[in-house]
Amino acid sequence: MNKVFKLGAIILFLLLIQGCSSDDDNNAPVTVDPQPAVSIFDAAQDSGEFTTLVAALEATGLDETLDDLTNSYTVFAPTDDAFAALGQDTINALLADTDTLRDILLYHVFPNATVLSDDAVAIANSNSNKVEMANGDMAAISYVNSSLFIKDSASSRVS
Repeated sequence: MNKVFKLGAIILFLLLIQGCSSDDDNNAPVTVDPQPAVSIFDAAQDSGEFTTLVAALEATGLDETLDDLTNSYTVFAPTDDAFAALGQDTINALLADTDTLRDILLYHVFPNATVLSDDAVAIANSNSNKVEMANGDMAAISYVNSSLFIKDSASSRVS
């Protein structure tokens, strides 16, 4: 029995060594297909949480701007819940007044920059937490209880 055990251990050891040999295909380079780039507008459409924002972007023509992959923007995107807090009458009035709506939407955009969540938190926690938004207005960013805020409005996403 002891000889069988030793023979089994030797065979197992040889199999392990063979499995670790360098002549197998495990050293071949792995090819990963890159994911296609997704625009901010496409991401908003695909998420399902930004249907009102998508409608507002389309009404103002900003959908084309945020669909352009050659520019960098950071958008503090109001969700459908954020728009719902305004009430349907206010939303309808804004959709009818595209100049005001455009100004409000651009107030939620950092132009020509990609600010990741960590960067936005760092800005919010700094002494100079004001940044110029795409509409030219200065906005104070704050970070409270794991949420980013522009002025007094919570942003659930930073993209």
